[in-house]
Amino acid sequence: MAVVTPPAPAVAAPQQLVVLDDEAVTLKSGNSTAHKQMLAVCQKALAGWEHVSAADVEFSTVSAGITNVNAKLAPRPELGLAPVMFKVFGEKTEQIIDRSAERVIVVALGDQGFGPQVLALFANGRIEQWLNCCSITPQDMCSARMVPRIARQLRRFHGIQVDLPRQPHAPWGVINEWMDKAQQLQFTDPVKQAAYEQIDFAALAAEVRETQAVCALTQSPVVFGHCDLLSGNILILQQPGFDPSAPDLDGPLIFIDYEYGGYTFRGFDVGNHFTEYAGFEGDYTRYPSKQQQELFFRHYLAQEQQEVAAATAAAAGATLDPAAAAAAAAAELPPVDPEVLDRLSAEANVWALAAHIYWGVWAIIQACNSPIDFDYMQFSRVRLGEFRRRKEEFLAEARRVFGGADGDAAAAAAADS
Repeated sequence: MAVVTPPAPAVAAPQQLVVLDDEAVTLKSGNSTAHKQMLAVCQKALAGWEHVSAADVEFSTVSAGITNVNAKLAPRPELGLAPVMFKVFGEKTEQIIDRSAERVIVVALGDQGFGPQVLALFANGRIEQWLNCCSITPQDMCSARMVPRIARQLRRFHGIQVDLPRQPHAPWGVINEWMDKAQQLQFTDPVKQAAYEQIDFAALAAEVRETQAVCALTQSPVVFGHCDLLSGNILILQQPGFDPSAPDLDGPLIFIDYEYGGYTFRGFDVGNHFTEYAGFEGDYTRYPSKQQQELFFRHYLAQEQQEVAAATAAAAGATLDPAAAAAAAAAELPPVDPEVLDRLSAEANVWALAAHIYWGVWAIIQACNSPIDFDYMQFSRVRLGEFRRRKEEFLAEARRVFGGADGDAAAAAAADS
């Protein structure tokens, strides 16, 4: 399969990024009010929208995810204006997401062609260019057809440079902050409150410390991570007018939604991605086997070698044809030492445990704060249950692969820090 590097997407309407921090959209007031507010923001922010009326725009919900609400605003074709994606942040999500850092990330990545161009920012959301694209399912994501492409794109993503501190805050700093918040909640729903009171936070805190200590053994490198690479955040660009029932799954592949992104550990980003093979339904029979992980890592490493070769050539004043290099790399994967593959797999697996804790605690907070119709408490139970089901297996694997006397000392030091 050809490896396609997505081109920098065209901007819906060439303009400077507009920031409207005094504008907000209130979802609780109902669709009619929300649509009026969305249109008012577009009229202020987007060139050519100044006199567009509500009758001129088709509003449609793209997805009511479990963090944000997304809508497509499509003006009548005769107006000659491109549709836009209108993203409204979930209520109180600023308690779990650093929205200031997110602004830096989404603008930087859009400018570098890694996602949709950001057209405007407002108090509780943003407007992005609309992309003709299709999403993929969890089953697609873990297929042999898609895994090599995702692995290569994730390696490219890990090389992004963004003007943020390189000291990782996720997952451990974030988990500790969320644990503090999660222990101070009060639910108005008595059923949720009863479920909440069954959570043993002291035991969970001890599990966090143990997992962090063993993760430290891997010495996983710091990369720019997506940290939420589930199937809904992977899109395949399509030609205008494509048939949604028969999309071209070989089109350029992009990642979207970087609100949890930032500098983190490679193992956390990859391990988290592997946990997302299960989908929201939590079918962890899809968690990748050793053979499936090897397919991922062979392509990840091949992309890394390709990048090193390009950088070496550039330093010598030469150039490499990116398309030819990608085709050659896809046609014949370079050999990889089995021990390297073992270490990468053990690294991803033990950091996958961190991902389960991360989203398990996140969901407890969301269960109290979010108005989105989703059973966050059940989601938390599933994630923490899977963490405990695989914990001893993955911790033992990491200790075997990375341990020893020096490793045990490093783990103890990490646990005390």
